[in-house]
Amino acid sequence: MKAELLEDIYLTSLQKALAGERIALEAMPKMAKSAPPELRQLFEQHTRETEGQISRLERCLKRFDSKGAGAPKPQVVAAALADMQAQLAEDMDPELEAVVIGAGARLIEHIEIGCYADLVTTAKTLGLEEDARLLNETLQEERRMEKELAGLAENAAEEAAAFTVST
Repeated sequence: MKAELLEDIYLTSLQKALAGERIALEAMPKMAKSAPPELRQLFEQHTRETEGQISRLERCLKRFDSKGAGAPKPQVVAAALADMQAQLAEDMDPELEAVVIGAGARLIEHIEIGCYADLVTTAKTLGLEEDARLLNETLQEERRMEKELAGLAENAAEEAAAFTVST
């Protein structure tokens, strides 16, 4: 019974991860459009990675005859995107927009890193080594993205601070 319950939790987590990646994939072009060139390039690269992540999640879900339908919407990702969009709706300088976009994207990456770390652990516990390998590949991509975003966010914050001080 416990193994079935853990498998149910794993399935629901996979479905939520898939729904979250689809939401992020839809949002990335909008974020890229408002972003400075370095950040735009990073979003374009991560869009391609996200398409691969969706494919890997779908492969994991095949064993359950599930395509991710019926999963609850991942509220945390949706809330992070809504918060970022609300901040961007305010009238602000492009330097500050870059800070907001970078911070929002990093928050989403942190959410995804936690999700995939848990999925990898659960897959291993269930003996699903192929799933663990696929999910770990995604986890490493998310960690790389967060690290790159951290560097860009730091630069954007420094530029915004210099701009704010000089005006």
